[in-house]
Amino acid sequence: MKKWKFPNGKDLTPSGHNNTAIEMFLDNIINSLTREVVQNSLDAHNPEMGAPVKVTFNEFLISKNDIPGYDEIKDFALPRAIEMWTEHNNEDTLDYLSRFNEVLTSGNIKVLKISDYNTRGLNQNSYESLVIGNAYSVKENADSAGSKGIGKAAPFAASDLRMVFYNTVPTHDVIKSVGIMNFVSFLFEENENHITQERASFILNDKDFIPEQTTFGLKKRAEDEYGTDLFIIGLKELEDMGTSILLSAINNFLISIIKNELEIEVGEVVLNNNSLEKILKNLTQKELKGHERAILSSTLSFYDVMTNENTIKLNLNETFDQFSFIENREDATLFLLQHSDATRTVLQTRKAGMKIYERNRISGSINFTGVFKADGKELNTLLKDMENANHNIWSTDRLRGSRKAEAEKFLKALYKWYKESVKEAYETTMEDDIEAFGVKDLLPLREQETQENDEESRDSGIINKISNIYIDRKSPSNQVKNGEREEEEVKEDLELTGVGLGDTSGPGSNRTGEAGGNSPGNEYGFGEADGNTGPDESGSTAVISKRNKISVSKNVKMKVLERDSKKGRFKLVGKSDKNIDKCRIELSSIGGDGRAFPMTLLEVASEMDENSATIENNDILITNIKKNEYFRINIEIDSKIRIKMESVVYEIKS
Repeated sequence: MKKWKFPNGKDLTPSGHNNTAIEMFLDNIINSLTREVVQNSLDAHNPEMGAPVKVTFNEFLISKNDIPGYDEIKDFALPRAIEMWTEHNNEDTLDYLSRFNEVLTSGNIKVLKISDYNTRGLNQNSYESLVIGNAYSVKENADSAGSKGIGKAAPFAASDLRMVFYNTVPTHDVIKSVGIMNFVSFLFEENENHITQERASFILNDKDFIPEQTTFGLKKRAEDEYGTDLFIIGLKELEDMGTSILLSAINNFLISIIKNELEIEVGEVVLNNNSLEKILKNLTQKELKGHERAILSSTLSFYDVMTNENTIKLNLNETFDQFSFIENREDATLFLLQHSDATRTVLQTRKAGMKIYERNRISGSINFTGVFKADGKELNTLLKDMENANHNIWSTDRLRGSRKAEAEKFLKALYKWYKESVKEAYETTMEDDIEAFGVKDLLPLREQETQENDEESRDSGIINKISNIYIDRKSPSNQVKNGEREEEEVKEDLELTGVGLGDTSGPGSNRTGEAGGNSPGNEYGFGEADGNTGPDESGSTAVISKRNKISVSKNVKMKVLERDSKKGRFKLVGKSDKNIDKCRIELSSIGGDGRAFPMTLLEVASEMDENSATIENNDILITNIKKNEYFRINIEIDSKIRIKMESVVYEIKS
């Protein structure tokens, strides 16, 4: 007989709804779900199929009576749980049970079916670790992406019922299915004081599975159609889930998709090596949130690295011959590209192709993007052992003894190799450096004192003209230490740097160009760029070599304050010597070679009620600037390091 099994025992410690493993995945449910489920499917790849792993996502509805053992949950488990936690007066758990009851008894219940193909399915060991066991994982090779046994909790975080049914056709085991519900404890037998554990299973009485397929009315798999289906019962209301799944899949498994090792289907949309470029383009045209735009922006940069003909490919050098886990220099590859949409980070991956994390602080002046891929067997074993449960960092604290010491030395050598490789590949010597006006005085003002002591201070000042740049590295003289003196110090700093009511350029300026500003010349009008300032033949944005200065406002002077460069947060503070209804500010970053590159704006917001600030075509649009009054605009960009900026200001005439 099939029924829900609630393991219980005398005087066990009751467990509420705050399941530690599930809590890990509640911050970004769709990303966690996609990352963990696809990772498990890649780890179960069946090479005998001669095809990439395929993972499909499909939503559908079922009736409450279609839930196996519905009456047992509704009439037995739920009432007893409510009674027990009412006595405990635990509001959090009671709120969870209230939502559980609301979903369980609703007319239609949402289900998300996630299926993988060209995999081995769940054979006995993998079935036990994924479904039966807890906090461990069984993988068949060192190249697998997962290892901690924590990620299997991610599907439950996407369910209001915390209920998932597994259906699998394995290569070397019997067909089986099982239901798992991460519920809460309740009093199973009152007289015996038997308390249930939180994890319940829908199985046969004498087995730990059901020896048949459970598919909720959908088509069953053929006996040779190996793979696994997950049915997430009581799917939460998740905004724009399809787009989020695609974005997460590309962000986390870009390398696997490019290498044709992975294919994703979300409804009717197929994501694979052939459709990747088109889907990326479609994503750029969608209304994405700030953090989603940032993810997409960096993903586009990494895609460019892996597909651009100008990408430099480097294998390990002689420095790495000393390490016991390096068999040869082809054990890892570093891909580097200098381009306008640079992240100035290195995306680090293992052979499984899943994104681990982006290594930053490599170069603050060279516009590059990199991808590191570890292929060596022993190297992959080491890196896998250093990964945390979320698979987003390598930490030597997870190792011991001589192995830890060697790993620490390796990571330092790896970081140094990144820095040296970028420098050797792209650093140029500037013969005719010209110190731009105000650079010494336009170092960033920090509102937070959390910057690392050993981090080099770099200029973030904004002026209306920049040629080549000589960086005078000196500490800012006026740091904003608290909110009380911000107005006074900002005013003093702006006046010292020429952002006052006097001369609009200040000493040392070079006033060439057309009327209306400090432009060295005009190459094209407002609109599409001309010649070498527009898109190149490949369609990507070219380096900005000349600036459109038509209608540049010489009345507005500004300065940048660094709020938190690690999060890409800065503040524009400025003043105008006349009323301006509307103006447009173009921002770009200045590289170590003096070239200007466009930056991606993620968010802008005015601190002043009388001004509004919005993003339009990646420019800042500011309205209602009053004569001799300061305006303050908080901005967030996709760069997470201290950078130098250039601006061009346009007054928009009605």
